[in-house]
Amino acid sequence: MIISGINLGANMGDDTIYSGTVAAATEGYLLGIPSLAISLASKAGRHYDTAARVTRELVARFQGQPPREPVLLNVNVPDIAYEALKGFEVTRLGKRHKAEPTIKTKTPATRRCTGWARPAARRMPGRGPISTPSRRTACRSRRCRWISRTSSRFL
Repeated sequence: MIISGINLGANMGDDTIYSGTVAAATEGYLLGIPSLAISLASKAGRHYDTAARVTRELVARFQGQPPREPVLLNVNVPDIAYEALKGFEVTRLGKRHKAEPTIKTKTPATRRCTGWARPAARRMPGRGPISTPSRRTACRSRRCRWISRTSSRFL
């Protein structure tokens, strides 16, 4: 397994195109090796311990259930205490560039979020909260305290 990171700063949307962190994980993927690109989604870098713990959990999941084919996950971890995280969320890459505006929305619990889509969180027995992978983007997940997992497949 290849683990690239922990990168300081989010790798979302158009940023993934020129990210060295994502590029290193992509090389592993292209060589048939399961790969993770891990980023601490902030400029402050206060909670590397949270990103490290999330990385260890993902590695343990891969060891417990090895993927049948090569996989590349781009993981953005909010820069908050581990206990404040809501869980993992499967997301897609957003197409918004930093120069474009975001949309303000609310979670089902009426907490304010900034992003692209309204979250529809649900629980999976024994696995903690996850959300439905419909219109979620990594940009919105980070602001709503979810760990974003975006899977990339290359043709």
